[in-house]
Amino acid sequence: MITLNYKCAECETELKIELENGEGQKSVCLECGEPHFVMAHITHELDSKKTYRNEQWLIEEYVNKDRSMADIAKQCAVSPMTIFKWLKTHGIETRNTGGRKR
Repeated sequence: MITLNYKCAECETELKIELENGEGQKSVCLECGEPHFVMAHITHELDSKKTYRNEQWLIEEYVNKDRSMADIAKQCAVSPMTIFKWLKTHGIETRNTGGRKR
């Protein structure tokens, strides 16, 4: 969830709205009644150290949080094969393709 601050296009009143990733939100300015529709696409900023190369981070995301390689790759803006390579580099056991551990 993200809180977005913006100004009403009609009266320039400061407005605040909470958004989920990729979900639109309708609102109305309480000052002038101007309707608004706000949509946000939230991206994760990665530091210059390429987070996906960090062994502890990979263990937390892939093993502890049970995230898929594809999901992690999407967040990191790399291919799932890159995540696979770093899992193997760190000796982290991978799951079978197309399935999560049970």
